[in-house]
Amino acid sequence: MGQGDSELIVTDTAAVLIDAGEQSAADDILADLQQYGITKLDWIIGTHPHTDHIGGFPTILNYTAQNSDLTICNAMSPQLPDSMVPTTRTYEKFLDGIEANGLILTPATSMTIDMGTASLEIIPSPAEDYSSLNDYSICAYLTCGDTSFFFTGDASKPEEKDLLEKGELDGIQADVLKVGHHGSRESSTDAFLAQLQPSYAVISCGAGNSYGHPHSEAVSRLQQYCGEQIWRTDESGTVTISSDGSNLTVTTEVLLMWIIDRFEETIAVIETDDGMTEIPRSQILGDAREGDILRQNPDGSYQTDTAATQARREKLAARTRRL
Repeated sequence: MGQGDSELIVTDTAAVLIDAGEQSAADDILADLQQYGITKLDWIIGTHPHTDHIGGFPTILNYTAQNSDLTICNAMSPQLPDSMVPTTRTYEKFLDGIEANGLILTPATSMTIDMGTASLEIIPSPAEDYSSLNDYSICAYLTCGDTSFFFTGDASKPEEKDLLEKGELDGIQADVLKVGHHGSRESSTDAFLAQLQPSYAVISCGAGNSYGHPHSEAVSRLQQYCGEQIWRTDESGTVTISSDGSNLTVTTEVLLMWIIDRFEETIAVIETDDGMTEIPRSQILGDAREGDILRQNPDGSYQTDTAATQARREKLAARTRRL
């Protein structure tokens, strides 16, 4: 996702896509949807119209307008005063995509989306006089059994303050916090975290980004509640958190990958993040095959990471079918 932001919520009967990152993220999102067998998005939600949050939507909307294997049922965006409506080409293309799909762009209001085994409460921005689009971000509160998640868009201090003062967060506690504004020091204030009491945090930020996200001040505040249970997409790639209604399971993408390209007699030719290398085939345990992702054992041997291999193979196979 790079420096962009996107969250996909999937239950037994429904799917909601919150934001879609930059334009470059669209193909990966479409591949993920195909990998999970999703043929219908009940809602797409653009938390606010900055390109790092809605940039992927035009490509996705163009795809659904021209293909029958994926349908978008509803679209939502924040209510903005005319003076804050963006003039970017990305926003214009987003509107074009909404129109091409015959959708109505629903302005965010307090409502609950029924997702079968889960409920998604929409919490619109509480004020109309912010200087930044970030603080018009739609927030959302997901509950699944005894577990809960809070999604923030790029909400920062002004919106967090107003949400608290106007009672919008009364009674809300979240096990998982999608951290606001990529871990900026201007978000995740002490009062906001004291209300939500998160145990897990996910920060969406690009590797080596020019903003310095996440800022150490925000991370320090988060650690008071989450300890080491803070995941960053620049370090862990895609972060998946599953709930059975009682327990949460966190899995992450393999970023530093050793992938078997081919075998040459007694040598395995390996693709790494830094290029190609070779290792003796005898160092690979088990019945490995071309395309397998390897992990190294403490004794220096290698073996197939079955889960990572299967997930990556399915993702790229879905992308190949779509092209």
